[in-house]
Amino acid sequence: GCDANELSLAFAHKQGFIDVATADLAAAVAGCDLVIIATPPATCGEIAQAIGLHLAEGAIVMDMASVKQPAIAAIAPHIPPHAVFVPTHPIAGSEQSGVRAGRADLFVKKRVIITPDTPPEEALLQRITQFWQAMGARIEGMPAAVHDVLYGYMSHLPHLVAYAASGTL
Repeated sequence: GCDANELSLAFAHKQGFIDVATADLAAAVAGCDLVIIATPPATCGEIAQAIGLHLAEGAIVMDMASVKQPAIAAIAPHIPPHAVFVPTHPIAGSEQSGVRAGRADLFVKKRVIITPDTPPEEALLQRITQFWQAMGARIEGMPAAVHDVLYGYMSHLPHLVAYAASGTL
C-alpha cells in the first residue's frame, strides 16, 4: 500500500489490509499485477505520471474516480504501452473517506462501472471481473461520457443541492 499519510499507512498495515507500507510510489507499484489509484481526482494525473515508468509488463491500472472523463484524461497519457488502464468507478462507499472508512463488505452486492474507450479483450475482462467478484461486486460497462452525465444527475447533483441548501438552513 502507498500513501503520503504515515498514520493511514500504519493503520492499514496494522489491520492487515496491506503487507507492505510505503510512501514511495515507484516502490509501491514495482512488480505489481494490479495497481489501484484511489485518490481525489485532482491528484490522479500526478500519481499516474509518477508510477508510469515503474509499472510491470502486463500490469492493470484502475482508478476509483467518480468522474471518469477528467480521470481518463489525467491518467491515460502516463500509462505505458506494456500496461493497461481500465477506468473504474465502484458505486460503493459513504460520506466517509480514507482507510478507516473501509469495511469488509464495502463492495458486496455493489456495481462497479468500467469505462474504457474500447471494450477490454476477453482475458482482461475475465481478470477484472474475477477481481471484483471476489469482493462480492459485479461489473458493468458504459462509455465515460454517459457515466459522467448519469452519475452527475444521480449522485453529484443531490450533493450540490444539499450543500447549497445547508447555508440557508
